[in-house]
Amino acid sequence: MNQDCERYETYTVKVDSRGAPSNNSFVGYVNIPLRNVVKAELLSASISSNSATTPILYVYIDELVSKFNDKADVQTVISVAGTTSNIGPNPSATVSNVAQLRTSIVAFPTEQQNPRSIFTTSAFWNTEVEYIEPIRQIQHLTVTILKDDGNLPTLSGATHLVLKFTCAKNNKCLY
Repeated sequence: MNQDCERYETYTVKVDSRGAPSNNSFVGYVNIPLRNVVKAELLSASISSNSATTPILYVYIDELVSKFNDKADVQTVISVAGTTSNIGPNPSATVSNVAQLRTSIVAFPTEQQNPRSIFTTSAFWNTEVEYIEPIRQIQHLTVTILKDDGNLPTLSGATHLVLKFTCAKNNKCLY
């Protein structure tokens, strides 16, 4: 038995866009609100996408924003009269929804499998986000799927996500 069961509870939440008006931006309601969330992890994602439209998909969940997730800017180099200088982030490479891209819980390549892009932590990398200050309550998940240019992709089928939440809770492991 896990020694941490007195301090933490782990929940697995499955959310999908079935029945929602859009497969790229939707809200999933959690049946039992999660309290004192100290860690969130995207375990898997199945998204019907066309890899010709974008090489990367970002999964952004409004309620899981963390200052510890970021997307680096590309440095601009300019040459004037034979002198080269670095001037910082490239203003010509700006994209829409940059704040959402920066704080997305995961970005993954769109490798097509029966025309869906599949992400799993075992196939790629961990997507844990820990919160120093616990999220007091999560009643719904506002999901947005974004292309690498920050725009919403056209998705022909439902989006499916599986997330794992760790909640700080004092209990005595009675179950």
